[in-house]
Amino acid sequence: MKTNFSSGLTDFGILTDSDSIVIVTDKNRCFLYVNKEAEKFLSVYGSEFCGRFSSDISDSLSPSYVSTRSITLSDTENNSRTFRFTRIPMNKEEGKFLCVGSDITESIEEEYGSAELPDILETVTEHLPSGVVILDTELKIKFANSSAIEMLMLNDRSNWFNRCIKEFFAGKLVGDNCILYDYHCPFDSLLEDGKAFYGELFCSWKSDGVGYINISASLSRDATGKVTGIVCTLEDCTEITKTRSLLEKSETKYRILTEFSPMGIIVHENMDITYINPAGAEILGYEKPEEVLGLSILSFVPEEERDSVAEFAREMISKGKPVVGFERSLIDGKGRQITVKMSSQPYETGGSMAIQSVFRDISEEKKRSEEIMKLSLVVEQSPVSVVITDSSGHIEYVNAAFCEITGYSSKEVTGKNVNILKSEIHPQEYYKNLWETILSGETWSGELCSRGKYGDIFWELSTITPVKCSKGNLLFYVAVKENITDKKLREEKIRHMAMHDILTGLPNRFLMRDRLESVLERTHRYGEMAALLFIDLDGFKHVNDSFGHKVGDEVLKETSRRILTSIRTADTACRIGGDEFLVILSKIENREKAGAVARRIIEMISRPYKGCGDAQVIGASIGISIIPDDGSNIDELVSKADSAMYDVKHGGKNGFAYFFDFPK
Repeated sequence: MKTNFSSGLTDFGILTDSDSIVIVTDKNRCFLYVNKEAEKFLSVYGSEFCGRFSSDISDSLSPSYVSTRSITLSDTENNSRTFRFTRIPMNKEEGKFLCVGSDITESIEEEYGSAELPDILETVTEHLPSGVVILDTELKIKFANSSAIEMLMLNDRSNWFNRCIKEFFAGKLVGDNCILYDYHCPFDSLLEDGKAFYGELFCSWKSDGVGYINISASLSRDATGKVTGIVCTLEDCTEITKTRSLLEKSETKYRILTEFSPMGIIVHENMDITYINPAGAEILGYEKPEEVLGLSILSFVPEEERDSVAEFAREMISKGKPVVGFERSLIDGKGRQITVKMSSQPYETGGSMAIQSVFRDISEEKKRSEEIMKLSLVVEQSPVSVVITDSSGHIEYVNAAFCEITGYSSKEVTGKNVNILKSEIHPQEYYKNLWETILSGETWSGELCSRGKYGDIFWELSTITPVKCSKGNLLFYVAVKENITDKKLREEKIRHMAMHDILTGLPNRFLMRDRLESVLERTHRYGEMAALLFIDLDGFKHVNDSFGHKVGDEVLKETSRRILTSIRTADTACRIGGDEFLVILSKIENREKAGAVARRIIEMISRPYKGCGDAQVIGASIGISIIPDDGSNIDELVSKADSAMYDVKHGGKNGFAYFFDFPK
């Protein structure tokens, strides 16, 4: 019957790739562990092997002794191999045994093919895998078979005959140490009291280090009963002893890892807890693991879930498969409800099935996760835009409000740089200041004008915050942006009304001063020439009186349009009074250029107006002051242009004059 050898102990992984067969059994001959080499044979014949090996051991020998024998096994391809197995107890109380088997098939074939030895003793013992040594009463070696010579590293027969057996041992193994000749030799004791000994472990000299030999010995007597010497059997336990040491260290490591693990580890059989580590006890609300042992695992499960948990455990055992990463609600020893994340593994132990689980308390994580979920819902449904980018400004998350205002879907912008929203309304210095602020780890707040998917412009009051980890490294940026487009439009309208003439839409005297100040600064810095034209309409009072104020307003608006068509886009036309206008020529090559513009304005204004008949109804008197020739002060320049304009009025109207041309 095929046995599942993958189950069992899990802490012997260090032996998995050994060339020897390595098996661990319990006192009932059930397999607890097998390595890869053993699986080649034991996957089919495991139960048969265990029974044969255990039943052939003499009942007269104590189970604490090492014993050796050979067994022929067939692998899955029906190839027969002979192994020499050594069985060594690992733990008297638990009844665990370590079995190590070495393949001796080839060596047996070679030995049986050799010439027959004349000596009967040599013929009988030469092919034994165990070493055989005969000593005289002085402990001198009189006979050793090939196996013994190999174990004792005796290169040839002349090198060992008549030498004391003690010469070939480094000492006795006690724990992990070789004790030299400061102990009472068991060979001496045997000669003194005649009591045979079994399984004394010695350290022997090896070319590649220390080896280990298990020796059993008894007295030999002649026909009269006289002691003639000692007969010894030797077993090379080097690999087995090293393996046992590795196993003990592995078990110790497993125990340390378990006891000091921050994860809870619990084992239960038939729902009763048989083991729990300190971390597990603490998670369940107890100070010591002993307080939990013997309790039912169901006592920690909410009553309404106990039946389903019991069924879950039965199903896991029946399938023999682990269940990884599931959540479970528990009630700890103090009556508090906690949530744990758990992974469980069923395994066989002592003929029954147990379940080992590793778990940790995720109550706080669960709580934080729920809070994050709530926050996520709030962010997703927030009326303000929320954008999260990585440290280089590439978008990782946007909420619904962002999509609504920009026209982009989340998929369209994820992975894109936030520069796709750049409107170019702000100067480059504005963005530079923004990045310098957030790169220094500070929060930036201010207004941002952005461009949507379809080219529309919108304004947002933005707060951009860098988020760092506990070590101070930048993780990402969070931008929270409130749409203030309507507010900005209202503000812009109010600002425009404050700085522009309501009727014509031209800049008023307040904006005129600002524009003229900029022109003065430029002429001073670059040595340029500019001009100021003061325009007063001739005959406008007659239009109002003859055609009414409504027609008069239309004439003013049309006049504004005609003035604008007469100047460059870089120049500024302003309305500063009822029928008074100012034109700022920002840059001219000479004063004659200003005269040419004045002449063009007069010609345009003198044309007929709709609603006033076909005749000329108004004209224009224009005074010109040159910058910087006539001054560098706003009021001074306006006053001089005004003066020149009045000179034109007094001289016949509908013309222009330079202030420079009049006597001072």
